[in-house]
Amino acid sequence: MAEAASKTTLPDHDPSCYLCPGNRRAQGDINPKYESTFIFVNDYSAVKEEQAEYKLQDQDGSLSALFLRAESVTAPNAQYRYMQIFENKGAAMGCSNPHPHGQVWVTTGLPEEPALELTQLQKYRREQGGANMLEDYATLEASKQERVVYENAYFLAVCPWWATWPFEVMVVSKQHKRALVDFGAEEREALAECLAEVTRRYDNLFETHFPYSMGLHQAPLEGTKEEIEASHFHIHFYPPLLRSATVRKFLVGYEMMAEPQRDITPEQAAARLRNCGGELYRKKLE
Repeated sequence: MAEAASKTTLPDHDPSCYLCPGNRRAQGDINPKYESTFIFVNDYSAVKEEQAEYKLQDQDGSLSALFLRAESVTAPNAQYRYMQIFENKGAAMGCSNPHPHGQVWVTTGLPEEPALELTQLQKYRREQGGANMLEDYATLEASKQERVVYENAYFLAVCPWWATWPFEVMVVSKQHKRALVDFGAEEREALAECLAEVTRRYDNLFETHFPYSMGLHQAPLEGTKEEIEASHFHIHFYPPLLRSATVRKFLVGYEMMAEPQRDITPEQAAARLRNCGGELYRKKLE
């Protein structure tokens, strides 16, 4: 299905945007001038018990265009079980505001997706005498190079063989690291580099602001020793575009009722992403 392509240029400042620097947000707070990373409580937090009435509110700083620094995140309170860090980018992924922003949801329970992963990570660790599944998987993919999009000393970006989305990518730590807080300064810089390389390739692939949902999976904030030690830091990118900036993939019919089907192989996807590195396409138009 064809949809309108994302705009090539975004305004540096939109007076109607509740996330732009200096603007007033939905609940009345004034944003700072963003001289560094800014963290604020979601004006309409999805996991808050008492919700304020929602009023609909009717810019290029995306990951692909930035030099990034990955910041460590610690638990806000020991009563919480899990912290889900994620970003939705683009209207195709339900993002109503073009201003790039991420979110952190902290819950008292372990969500379904990370829980399923953790179950398998623990099973592998028990059966393989303490080995870590994603560390072994990263080693295997690095040796084959068939599905690798980008790698540096600490991280591997790969189109996993089980991927559902056409250009799905997983960023995985090469060494066994449980969570962001396990990374040193050099590793954090390497993670930032890897994220920039992946998202720049996304934008270059179809020369558009490439939409996606991206989320970090890491150790629970609270859990058993086995759960914590079996966890392995990784990041999922789920992008919907299929053949161009205006044609996306939909999971419908057979895929919803039976099982997902690949439109291109992970090897083909990885090769296309590998080959569109280099300078961001928008920079060439300036």
